[in-house]
Amino acid sequence: MSKLEKASALSSIGTLILTALIVVLMVIPMLWPPGPALQHGAATPGGHRMIGWLMPSILAFSLVLAGVLHFLAAQTSRESLAHTQVLGKAPAVAPLQLQSVLAPDRVPTNATPGQLAEIWEHNTAVQARKLSECYMGTWMAMSGSVFDVKRGMAANEMRVTLGSVPGVMIVICIFQKEWDQRCSVLRKGDTVSILGKVSDFDSQVVSLEDCEFI
Repeated sequence: MSKLEKASALSSIGTLILTALIVVLMVIPMLWPPGPALQHGAATPGGHRMIGWLMPSILAFSLVLAGVLHFLAAQTSRESLAHTQVLGKAPAVAPLQLQSVLAPDRVPTNATPGQLAEIWEHNTAVQARKLSECYMGTWMAMSGSVFDVKRGMAANEMRVTLGSVPGVMIVICIFQKEWDQRCSVLRKGDTVSILGKVSDFDSQVVSLEDCEFI
């Protein structure tokens, strides 16, 4: 917390205390009238002359201190307002739009891996297979952490297995030969974003082919 923020936080408390002090200083003379000698303008050995200038001095100091605290609070308020205005003008970070990376002939899946897995969780295998047909060949974008990288079934394929994808155990991503070098340098735990075509899925695993890094 900056000094100005601390001053702003203390200003309301300080104002309350100073207000109470001012009220006390105004009430004391009414509850504690001066002695007979002081009423006639004479000073007493007990120091009543001091009371005559001490209370106005404390009152003046209190007013000056309250002004300083309010000034610091106003400065903080202006800085906070300016900061809010800057944030309001800053462009929002938009989430990845699948349509922006898809060619016109690619149909987006419009479902997450977890939503695909739910088809198999809530239906029989026969029903799930039928319901899954409309998603086969559609394109899906996702992010996850690399669990493993190895050669695919074909010599010209690389298989990248992703974990930490909500709703499923793993996502298997098949890349063609042009992505060999990019796949080879991945390390376990790296976070990647991938676009791929849905080739198969069940309640635990989603498989994508013709994958690309995005």
